[in-house]
Amino acid sequence: MKIKIRSGFLGLVVLMAFAGCGGGGAKKDPGGAIDLDSVEVPDLGDASDVVKPDDLSDAVDTDDENRDVSEVDAEEPDLNEPDDSASGDADSGEDVECVPYCGPEDDPYECEDDGCGNLCGICQYPKVLCSRERKCVEYCKPECDGKECGTDGCTGYCGECQSNEVCNDEFKCVLKDCKPECDDKECGPDKCGGNCGHCGEGEICNTAFECTEDLNCHDITAAGQCIGNQLLYCQNAQLVREDCDAIPGMVCTYSHAGQTHLCTYPEVCQPQCEEKQCGDDRCGGSCGTCPDEQVCSTVGVCGPPCGDVTERGACLYHDTTLVYCSQGILLEIDCSAYRLYCKYDPTMHGNEGGYDCLP
Repeated sequence: MKIKIRSGFLGLVVLMAFAGCGGGGAKKDPGGAIDLDSVEVPDLGDASDVVKPDDLSDAVDTDDENRDVSEVDAEEPDLNEPDDSASGDADSGEDVECVPYCGPEDDPYECEDDGCGNLCGICQYPKVLCSRERKCVEYCKPECDGKECGTDGCTGYCGECQSNEVCNDEFKCVLKDCKPECDDKECGPDKCGGNCGHCGEGEICNTAFECTEDLNCHDITAAGQCIGNQLLYCQNAQLVREDCDAIPGMVCTYSHAGQTHLCTYPEVCQPQCEEKQCGDDRCGGSCGTCPDEQVCSTVGVCGPPCGDVTERGACLYHDTTLVYCSQGILLEIDCSAYRLYCKYDPTMHGNEGGYDCLP
């Protein structure tokens, strides 16, 4: 509703309010009365211009076009409409029998769960891994030690060379226009990332790039070691080799009396097969042979071959089992039996890293 009031009447009201508040610089007597002589009263004009209360009805604008009326239709919910959330079927309470599934009949799964808490199968050596297709496959560990490029022995690559390089036979990236320098060299680097040649077993490449006999003792001590029918022992910090076949009838064996290895005749040789299943009896004979698909370890114990697994090990069966190569055979440890997991430990093997059963 809008009310129209003339400006003269409104000015009088404002002036009276202003005077009542003591504004406008009016002087006051000690009793607090206002000095009306000091108040300037504006000319309000003709009093007939003031709107009287009886005329207020004419000042009201009742035009429908000026009214701000908005009607909101509130849609009330229909209480008689059924609730879909409560219309579902009630649980019958009956147990549903689990039906195991291990793939199609023409191509069944070989491993993993059958959906009912049992297994479709267990992978056996050498196929010890269960693939995403639920097939047993052989474990393949990438071999990239000392490689800059080339294949990793499985399905990947150890690295890629630059556009101006090629991968040579030593798995090193070399320049395409590099010319190897191997004049009068039997071994050693060719200055292009490759080698001029490789020395044979028991030989080393000397400073003149010639292959000579390796006389370093390495891990062989004065007590010696038998390799085949050859005796090796360390003397004066140099490796000494003796071929027991040089004297007919002699064999390389270990003497308990002298606690050393030596070349001796079989007549005085005592076979050493205690706690051994296979291998040399140190008297030219054998302690036994291993079954098919097994090999003899360096300590005379039969076991599966290591294959691509090294002494650093690997994790199988969703990190529950540790496998590693030890003395020429593959060993397996069930980490879950000790409430442990197969994990990578970078501090093992002289900080070169390896796998072990860890919390």
